[in-house]
Amino acid sequence: MKRILLIAALCLLAACAKQPEPFTPVADEGVLVGNIVIPKTVEAVAAGMVTFKTFGETRLATGDKVTLTSADGVSSELFLTKNDKELLFILPETMLSGHYRISFSHAGKSYPAGSLLLNILAGEEKPVPVTAAEGATVYGLVECEGKGIPGVAVSDGYEVVVTDEHGVYQLHSEKLWKYVFITLPSGYEAPLQGIIPQFYAYLTEGPGVAERRDFSLKRVANDHFTMFFLGDIHMAKRADDINQFRRFARYMNKSLAEAQGRCYVMTLGDMTWDGYWYSNNFYFPEYLAEVSTWFSGVPFFHTMGNHDNDMNRIGDIEKTRPFTEFIGPSYYSFNIGKVHFVVTDDIDYNDVGTGTALRGNYKHNFSSNVIAWLAKDLALVDPETPVVISAHSPTVAPSGAATFKPRLTGADAPGEANTEDFLEAVKGHPVHFVAGHSHKVFHYEDKADQGYLEHNLGSVCGNWWNSGYVETGIHLCPDGAPGGYAIWEFTGTELKHRYQAAGMPEDYVFRAYDMGEVKKVITMEAADNEPAFQTYVNEFARFDDNDLLLNVWYWDSAWKIEVTADGKPLSMVREYTYDPLLTCALTMNYFARHASLTSSVIKPSKWPHFFRFRMPAAPAEICVKVTDRNGAVSTETFRHPKPFTLNEYRIAN
Repeated sequence: MKRILLIAALCLLAACAKQPEPFTPVADEGVLVGNIVIPKTVEAVAAGMVTFKTFGETRLATGDKVTLTSADGVSSELFLTKNDKELLFILPETMLSGHYRISFSHAGKSYPAGSLLLNILAGEEKPVPVTAAEGATVYGLVECEGKGIPGVAVSDGYEVVVTDEHGVYQLHSEKLWKYVFITLPSGYEAPLQGIIPQFYAYLTEGPGVAERRDFSLKRVANDHFTMFFLGDIHMAKRADDINQFRRFARYMNKSLAEAQGRCYVMTLGDMTWDGYWYSNNFYFPEYLAEVSTWFSGVPFFHTMGNHDNDMNRIGDIEKTRPFTEFIGPSYYSFNIGKVHFVVTDDIDYNDVGTGTALRGNYKHNFSSNVIAWLAKDLALVDPETPVVISAHSPTVAPSGAATFKPRLTGADAPGEANTEDFLEAVKGHPVHFVAGHSHKVFHYEDKADQGYLEHNLGSVCGNWWNSGYVETGIHLCPDGAPGGYAIWEFTGTELKHRYQAAGMPEDYVFRAYDMGEVKKVITMEAADNEPAFQTYVNEFARFDDNDLLLNVWYWDSAWKIEVTADGKPLSMVREYTYDPLLTCALTMNYFARHASLTSSVIKPSKWPHFFRFRMPAAPAEICVKVTDRNGAVSTETFRHPKPFTLNEYRIAN
């Protein structure tokens, strides 16, 4: 009887199993990210396992994803393995140290969970054990293919040490800048995160806690290389600047493809425009995402500008924090081939408070910490090694047609440097100093120190992208130089350098204006009789109708300019004046159309790279021949009078 009852019960259960209860879906309440412990720092090796502890329910399952997104917007999607108290995932071999945003994906939805600093350590194939020495607060290994690299300079922005024979460094740091960086040795490159070489690592602990930061490099042959210098980019999502930048990027990529040797890029500050960080939601992450889209795989070394400071913070170091958090150190050095590069910051906001009204209260000088670090850096450099130093602001500025005045305005604290102090600090080294800030082009040779040459290298954005906004295809700087970039080719210690006008042929190095024709176009009537335009009409009125005016924007004393009229040479006079094309295309048209721009960004600047020749009365055949310092020749032949029209100078898309 018991057997029969058991069989009957089993049959009843089977019958019930065939008739399941109706399924009622449970509403997705989301992943409980608050139950996931996200550490502020994770140390791991490439291709290693990362573990996040959990407490309580998370609603994540094995096979769900964690996404790590770098500062430049590059994301890595990794699969999770879950147990009762942990979430685990494996990093890809290409993962780099840096700050990452974290999100988890479940059931087709993404859940942001915070951020962390990922610190990638060298693998187990280490030459020696790496441990902190007594007193060291930052230590680590600089290695390549499992072997330590000796003699590499390592710094926290204050102290400078070098790696020992095993590639190990020990640094006592107060961690004021919250990072450590290496001076890349010649013949090596750092891995890239987007466009940014990872020669630095962030610190998260207090000054009394030792932290390990390793650097893995790769060997390259870079004695022959090309450096592209990009002055003020000023992306801010205004004046159609994003589309204009994208056209610029296409032009520059053509130059990169044609360049000799390995290619690198150095910006000269003001990549962004702090006044539009919040109003236009365009900040360092957006800048990095845009530039990385166009130049992925090309190392960008960044210089900091005045518009890359945060005016919501107090003091020089604190205003720099967003730049250092997203871009990297504000001053550092590196070697490429046989050349030593130093990136500095000469925009000093020491003791300047918060608020946009104080934006212009910085001083043009090197703060005491920059000067102290620079002395330590250069002490490790052979005096025969060429040194290229960048800063945002130039140390001098043109004053008239052939003279210069100091630009660095002096110290406001002990140890800070004005122009003379800085020149003394770098004396004894053959220095090329490169800067932006002015959006204009000039070259300066210090007669007291024949080893010091200065180059102000124009700007990518020209006149803050405004000339191309008002007149499509007319992309100019305030001095009339084309918006563009400088190309410096190094072979060993030998240098050839030139300026490339974006979107124009390589031999486009000057413009020739027949001033009689210019004066017919640039008139008060054409500017809607705006009183502020009278300055420019008066300036051009002083030229004779038979004057030829040349704008040779990258001119220096090694260039040669020759002009003939009907085969006879003409004499030359150097001029300090405005560029007619910019005055017409931007300033005059702005006043005529009452364009929606402020007048402060539409004015041309008087500048000294202009040259005047008196032509005979028309008609005459005029031949202009310009030979640059590399021996490259550019020519133009025309009949005087030469009509002055905007269409002649438009960039073809």
